[in-house]
Amino acid sequence: MATDLTPRFTLSLRGYDKDEVDEYLESLAAHATDSDGELVASRQRSRDLEAQVQRLSARVGELEDAIRGESPNTVRAIGERISLILGEAEAGAAETLEQAELRADQLLAQA
Repeated sequence: MATDLTPRFTLSLRGYDKDEVDEYLESLAAHATDSDGELVASRQRSRDLEAQVQRLSARVGELEDAIRGESPNTVRAIGERISLILGEAEAGAAETLEQAELRADQLLAQA
């Protein structure tokens, strides 16, 4: 909101025109009131944003700590899970091989 605050008064016999000066002073007062309201609102918004930044910074710190604390556990858990899967796969492969050998023996006996 750009308001022209440059005073422009008509010269009269005894100085400036009183009505113009009064009107200008009223416009200055209104502008000052508007500016004060905007300043108060801006300061409140700044405080709100600062509080939000502090909350988010604290949350980031918490999450970073959690990542540092849980990464080894997560890696260990994945390693254990992979070991279990490999163990089951080896057991399944051994069982399949054993059944194939039994079937081969049966086929040889029949032949």
